[in-house]
Amino acid sequence: MMGFDPVSMMAAGYILAAVEGCPAQDAPTFDVQVQDAPPVIDESHSSAELTASQQAFQVAAANSENPLSQYVARDQQMQEQKLSVEGAWFTGGYTMGRLGSQYMISYKVLTRNDGATQTACVYIDKVTLAMKYNPEIYIASEWSQRPCAHQVINAHEHNHVSRDLWAISQFLPRAKILMTNYLSQLGGEGPMDASQVQVGADALAQKVTEEITTALFPPLEVLRAQLQRDIDTAENYQRESTLCPAEEWRVGP
Repeated sequence: MMGFDPVSMMAAGYILAAVEGCPAQDAPTFDVQVQDAPPVIDESHSSAELTASQQAFQVAAANSENPLSQYVARDQQMQEQKLSVEGAWFTGGYTMGRLGSQYMISYKVLTRNDGATQTACVYIDKVTLAMKYNPEIYIASEWSQRPCAHQVINAHEHNHVSRDLWAISQFLPRAKILMTNYLSQLGGEGPMDASQVQVGADALAQKVTEEITTALFPPLEVLRAQLQRDIDTAENYQRESTLCPAEEWRVGP
């Protein structure tokens, strides 16, 4: 999910130093923040319903045209197949870590009066990216009658959320380096007729959007998937199943 606030234009009132091309300016600044919401917890669905929902999501992602979605979905499917063979996997709960973004871009405009014509160059002044993490935790309704197991499942799913947040926090310095390097080489749009300044700003915003989409989020998603593997292992499921000896551990058919 991508989006950005309306641009704020900062007309600098400078005079262009050359007729051809836009003069070099100081590199734009880049800031990135994380905005995370408390998990939304849903316990209204049975294990069978959660299994069907999770599998449908994975099939859709694996068959999508997005290589990253394919990678994550197939990685999850491989883990589940491995655990199923070992007799340790069933869908007692799962977490959807929804990660979106919102960004605000400010610009500066350099103008030149050339007789009756006024021309302009548009530059990015600052990009502020907010990564918005909104987790959803689904716990099978069967666990409500088994308080110990319910507590274990709940802790397991919250561990997924914690891992996601840790992955995002670890990625922030890399994100800042990647985007700072990109913006330092971006340059301006123009020269153009001063009436076309918004067109130039839109072109720059499109370039930034594509860079965030193609260079920033794919490696972050891979890191998130890699860290989640450490939680969904046969060893961890076996350990969790011993924590409630007085309760039946399995749910579903």
